[in-house]
Amino acid sequence: MRILTGNDVALSFQEYVLNFGNEVLTFWVKGLTHFDVNSFTFNEQEMGMANIALDMFVEPDIIPDFTDEWYVDFRGERFYLSTLEPAVLKDTSSRLYRYSLIFRSERDDLQRYQFANFVSVEETPQPVSYDFVLPLTIQEFIERVNINLSYYLSGWSIVLSPSYMDKDNINTDIYNGTDRINVSFSRQSIWNVIQSIYETFGLRWTISGTTVSAPVAVSSMEPKKIKLAKTVSAPELVSRTEANTPLLGVISSDPVAASRIVASDTPPPQAA
Repeated sequence: MRILTGNDVALSFQEYVLNFGNEVLTFWVKGLTHFDVNSFTFNEQEMGMANIALDMFVEPDIIPDFTDEWYVDFRGERFYLSTLEPAVLKDTSSRLYRYSLIFRSERDDLQRYQFANFVSVEETPQPVSYDFVLPLTIQEFIERVNINLSYYLSGWSIVLSPSYMDKDNINTDIYNGTDRINVSFSRQSIWNVIQSIYETFGLRWTISGTTVSAPVAVSSMEPKKIKLAKTVSAPELVSRTEANTPLLGVISSDPVAASRIVASDTPPPQAA
């Protein structure tokens, strides 16, 4: 599939063949007029990290200017290029060079900050310690996590559904749903604290965009690894668009839609 970028524009396509319904995957790159993509893979671990892997092909006289402004938007979540010096090989079947790119989820940001105990100073939360023990219910635990999220990472939050007490949502062998239990924190990242929700309170959780939701039924918590194969029909190259005009390509079971790329008036996504 040839992806035309104009200059600083995005390509979006509906990936019906990946069984993600009408969700859209959007590439945002700078400094290229076009590049080729034969496949990509979306990986998500259960209650864990996520990434998107793809191989990008460019002509030998083009050296991509990889920056931390390259990203992919998918399912409300942003995935940033993980390295500015990706592996590159000469493709034996063409004269193109193949760059292997990994885009890592913005949930990586949750690993950068230590979970803190906050007190209110003149109605403003302030961190006072990073090694502490507190007796907490699940609701109080969630409140503590949200204080940390709002202090360090604007836009992130964790939501506890009222249905958390349903038998299909909570492991009562771990937590009965109402008692306070002593929870120890020792210079852990916010991410590690979120990961401890199941082992501490018996609730599974998931992430959509920048929202952590608990609980999630066990049946919906299967790890996801979806690949767009080279054999899938891809849009044909039509023509270059003017600079800053996004290009919309559709991959569909409809043979007409699957062979068409059309310009879109939709503005390119803005950085978070």
